[in-house]
Amino acid sequence: MSFNMNIGGGQSIFARASTRVNDVDAELRDKHTGKPAEDIKPLAILALRRIGVSLSDAELVAYAHAVSSGEKYRFHLS
Repeated sequence: MSFNMNIGGGQSIFARASTRVNDVDAELRDKHTGKPAEDIKPLAILALRRIGVSLSDAELVAYAHAVSSGEKYRFHLS
């Protein structure tokens, strides 16, 4: 079985999701790098939920720490 994952303009759903995640990630990093990870986690949850992305608790903690320290976090979109 195969699925056509293309939407209007030939852009895939995964490419669109990736772009949205990158935009939210850049926004969070611009505003919150250097702040405590505990303060970043609830903001990350809200921002990612707003675009329809959910991460496990462990992934959220790892992401918040990455934003706090300025490290790049690798999202696994499927």
